[in-house]
Amino acid sequence: MFSDMSALSLLLLILLVSTIFVYTKNVVLRKETGIPGPRGWPVIGNLPLLNSESIVHLTLMNLAQKFGPLYQLRLGMLKVLVISSPDLAKEILKNQDASFAGRPFTLLGELVFYQRQDMIFAQCDDNWRLMRKLGSELMSSKAVQQQQVSRHETMMTAVNLLLECQQKQLIDLREELLDIIFYHMSKLLLGKRLTGGMSAAKSSECNGRKNLSQLIRAVASLPFLVLGECFPFLRWLDVGGAEATFVQVHREFDSFISDAIDALRREATSDTPEEQGFMQTLLSIQHTEEGKNMTDLQIKCLINDFLMAGVETTTGSIFFVMAELLRNPDVKEKLVKELDEVVGRERVVEESDLINLKYLKMVIKETFRLHPSLPLLLPHESTVPTTVGGYEIPKNMQVFINIYAIQRSPELWESPNSFKPERFANNPVDMKGQDFCLLPFGAGRRQCPGMGIGALMVEITLATLLQMFEFSLPAGMKPEDMDMTEKAGVTSSLVYPILVSVTPRLSPNLCSMQT
Repeated sequence: MFSDMSALSLLLLILLVSTIFVYTKNVVLRKETGIPGPRGWPVIGNLPLLNSESIVHLTLMNLAQKFGPLYQLRLGMLKVLVISSPDLAKEILKNQDASFAGRPFTLLGELVFYQRQDMIFAQCDDNWRLMRKLGSELMSSKAVQQQQVSRHETMMTAVNLLLECQQKQLIDLREELLDIIFYHMSKLLLGKRLTGGMSAAKSSECNGRKNLSQLIRAVASLPFLVLGECFPFLRWLDVGGAEATFVQVHREFDSFISDAIDALRREATSDTPEEQGFMQTLLSIQHTEEGKNMTDLQIKCLINDFLMAGVETTTGSIFFVMAELLRNPDVKEKLVKELDEVVGRERVVEESDLINLKYLKMVIKETFRLHPSLPLLLPHESTVPTTVGGYEIPKNMQVFINIYAIQRSPELWESPNSFKPERFANNPVDMKGQDFCLLPFGAGRRQCPGMGIGALMVEITLATLLQMFEFSLPAGMKPEDMDMTEKAGVTSSLVYPILVSVTPRLSPNLCSMQT
């Protein structure tokens, strides 16, 4: 009894001391910086504003209307700066890029991305620079070009899989796209030999790919904020089970990638560069003078980065384009007409056609504007004390760039919430990180290294699917009946699935092409 009471007293004392520390720290922070922001509760600060059911980027956008494009939040022990204007985004991501190139501690980075030794979550040290260099080389124009035949084969596999779906009355559009993109990314990263062809793509038991793709969705659906990050001393409670999910995901993916490395080393290969995946390229680099110090851990980190980050964001981008086309039949009709005029109906669209599909690019750009995959990008962190917008920013302050708010600002865009691809006709604004009113891939040294291959995959996947198939809403459902209610999570998604029917629109011979 005494020991139980002593333990309880000790726990209460720890909580009391922690409460006083957090409260005092937050009060001092506000007095020191003078940065505007909503008044918070003692200890928990502004956490009630960002509960598990709230759409974080929408909440932050609404707060910006009251407190301006630069304000601060207190989320437990975290101090967060929220940016909601292109000028301030430019200040953070370009003018003071080095001062805000840090990454804050997150349980996602720690538990899923190899203790933040990867390219996405690592600090800007020598290891990060090496990882970034390798990642950029893997995603270079030359490397991407070598994979063109493989991407075409993969798209034909997707076509055949969707042909089978026409036997069903309705399919879940996002789930089908997730399977397609996961197989596509697996083949890109692991190569043809490990991913196989049609039968492998259809098999849910082939290296557990189906299970892995669902794990990616599970991570993306977790709340934006984890309590253990706001109050590290409460991490052991794992409220909501996020940490357990992260551990499971890491275990499954690490096993998957390790098995792939072992298989490629075990079997001598004469694969051509077109058939090799990025992993095989990295393993080959290990045998060169330049890459002799490259470790298996670094290889696993890179593959994990591209697989975990690339699948969900690419799937989401394609899904939202399809959703907007279903909601706007006139836009869909105009886009399909462009495909018929540029490519025709006697052959399958190729990557060389994409440069001439101007309206497709406008549709994609408008979708990226309305539905960025990461509405707040990934959080940055100040590495030194600095000044932004006339306010002193302390070291180690997290920064959220609310590109969702920027890309829907009525001060920057006419009818900002309307889907109007034509707004990009003869419009020089691009998505490469130089125009800070449109930043789906971020900017600066932390810009998405897979931007080129990601945009290409979105374009060729959409062009192929829209050329080959007609996607229709359920009988009796009108476009205006679609529910586009957003779902809380790390990436953009919807609460309710979009169900569609699929029918071929080209000749059976083209649609039944084998890989």
